Amino acid sequence: MRAPQRAPQVAPLLHPHRTAAGRRALVVGIIGGCGGAGASVLAAALARASARTGPTLLVEIDQLGGGADLLLGAEDEPGLRWPDLTSARGRLLPGSLSGSLPLIDGVHVLATARSGPATGPSAAAVTAVLDSAGAEYAVVVLDLPRHLDEAASTAVRVVDAGLVVVPAEVRATAAARRVVASLRPRVADLRVVLRGPVPAGLDPNSIGTALGLPPAGLLSPEPGLKAALDRGEPPGLRRRGPLARFCRELLEELA
Repeated sequence: MRAPQRAPQVAPLLHPHRTAAGRRALVVGIIGGCGGAGASVLAAALARASARTGPTLLVEIDQLGGGADLLLGAEDEPGLRWPDLTSARGRLLPGSLSGSLPLIDGVHVLATARSGPATGPSAAAVTAVLDSAGAEYAVVVLDLPRHLDEAASTAVRVVDAGLVVVPAEVRATAAARRVVASLRPRVADLRVVLRGPVPAGLDPNSIGTALGLPPAGLLSPEPGLKAALDRGEPPGLRRRGPLARFCRELLEELA
């Protein structure tokens, strides 16, 4: 199923008044505790798993991200990206996101541009999109950058559950401390996702203890995942694989 052709203007989508009173979506924010932690992969897989049970939106907030649409295999799908929404203010008209964003495998995706200047969305645009998304979707998954600029800080304010992805490494844990410190005052429900493999002699529980976060679970390695991503396959495609299973169990717990 393909989304409608790219809209020529954004202004007709806008509503003159904004309110967050009707927000009902579960908003899950995912952030890497260090570079290369796999947060974007987990975000995409979680969105795919969620789309099997209800309307789901994946939002890429990182202005230096590689393209959430590319990760899902939706880079050629028509629809709006963040550069098309730079002028968004107030609350969007009902149905404007689901009718305008790229759609693939049941997931609507709002991605950053992969070319041109690294200019991310404004805080006002993020507010407008997330206010509207809360009324249009059952689950909204945010792929967040490690550095919280104004736009990312705005997005974090509506996060119901935050997941910090940390590889089972000592240096990764040390790097994640600074990320956790910036998120802890903003996110009430913040958990650590420990990404395997876990080296011999390292207690997985010690990483959560070091970060002062409860565990969201251990994400075991998925054989062939990197090669599959290089072939253009979306993450979580293998329903019996560790990644898809982790996402299903996590969504059941959050629900």
